Amino acid sequence: MFLKWLVEEGILNSFILFNFRVTLPKARNVNTPVIPTEKADECMLCHPNWTLVPRIARYTGMRLREILRLRKNDIVTYQGMLCIKVDERSKTGESRIITVADKLKDYMKNISELEKTKKQFDHFNTLVKKIPGCEKCKFHSWRVYANTQMMEAGVDQAVRMKILGHRASKSDIHIGYTSVQISQMKKAVDLIP
Repeated sequence: MFLKWLVEEGILNSFILFNFRVTLPKARNVNTPVIPTEKADECMLCHPNWTLVPRIARYTGMRLREILRLRKNDIVTYQGMLCIKVDERSKTGESRIITVADKLKDYMKNISELEKTKKQFDHFNTLVKKIPGCEKCKFHSWRVYANTQMMEAGVDQAVRMKILGHRASKSDIHIGYTSVQISQMKKAVDLIP
């Protein structure tokens, strides 16, 4: 594993890999499918006992693990807006603030219900695949849905990346030098249908 990392970072060349017979992992070439806009409500409610988690994912683009770790004290008011505080245990290892869309506000008081419904996730992917047009969809498709909807509404890539918790690549100067305001994030999440 260490040798793989050295080659990926450009510290060692591929000659070392060949001599030590180390194979690098292949990049995923299958994109996560997006939930069709016209099927979003049906997908969100496909598991009648487990509607809060997909609703949060739909309007925030949060990862499943981030949502399942939410507690009441993670719902905060920041600059006068209701927000979700995602802790540093996220995939990127960085904390972030996501504004709560108006369509989601009424449901945030039920955040304590997440503790009871964690184990029901197993059936969501099976149920969502039964919906015509969503045969390849899975929970992660909500992230793609949120990003796609914001992109189609004209939301800047830097704003979308900030909401989704994506890091800018070293080559993307625009995003690296763009400051995203909380008000921009609020406008963006409110555009998600």
